[in-house]
Amino acid sequence: MSRLIACTALFFLLISSARAETLAGSEWGYSSNPEAFLRFETEGKVSGFAGCNHFFGTYEIIDNESIQFGQMGATRKMCPPQIMAHEQVLFEALNKASIYRRDRYKLVLGDAQNNEILKMEQRDRD
Repeated sequence: MSRLIACTALFFLLISSARAETLAGSEWGYSSNPEAFLRFETEGKVSGFAGCNHFFGTYEIIDNESIQFGQMGATRKMCPPQIMAHEQVLFEALNKASIYRRDRYKLVLGDAQNNEILKMEQRDRD
């Protein structure tokens, strides 16, 4: 019986670890701002382009569905107001995000109340 419990625990640990790694190395975009992208790098780093400015920061997968983005840095170019508004939406979504759901080539970021705040599609799928 204890062997079964140990095997079950190992199985869930492996699934959890695999899920946590599924974002590393992936790049995501969204339709309302086609030039923008978000890239999850290794070692908890994140970078991207918000439509006018490049940005960088950190992220952490806390459990199978929780995510937290750290303080973001960005270049400070000025662009037309419409592009700056799209950038603001992306930065606010990253700031509010606390959960994520990935379904193959779709990524949804949500807030603490499980409200969808940003839906993205994987750009680098093979």
